[in-house]
Amino acid sequence: MSLCILYATVGGTTEQIARQAADYLTARGHAVECVDVSLLAASDLAAWDRVIFGCSTYDEGEMNPLAAAFFDQLAAARVKAPHVRVAIFGLGESIYPSFCTGADRAGEAWEVVGANVVSPILKLDMLEWDADARTRVIHDWLDEILPKLAAGRQA
Repeated sequence: MSLCILYATVGGTTEQIARQAADYLTARGHAVECVDVSLLAASDLAAWDRVIFGCSTYDEGEMNPLAAAFFDQLAAARVKAPHVRVAIFGLGESIYPSFCTGADRAGEAWEVVGANVVSPILKLDMLEWDADARTRVIHDWLDEILPKLAAGRQA
């Protein structure tokens, strides 16, 4: 299983969480790459069959601009990725009505390119969580989604 954590970060927090997830998985014996989507070409997606994708919610409930640009690049190149199983984590603040809808939009964008999105999407409230609680939630989610990423296509 080739596993990559792709992240779209504007302020750096999504990258921190992506790297924390990579460290956790690496410590458990998994080979993991951690890559900023702004550094990818559309053709690079062919290298991975399992992806964890992270982005924040931006503006009025959209993916952040770097995530949106990544999916625009895939669409422009007409990339199809039925070989990819993807799990998604999103960052947001629960005071907004559009809390973590950027992660939902990312799920929709992955489905457009034919990827199989596994659930649940992890939605992290950056206002309510202390670092230790957030770490536990992330680790529990990784433990839950990893077998789903490794499995065959879901029905």
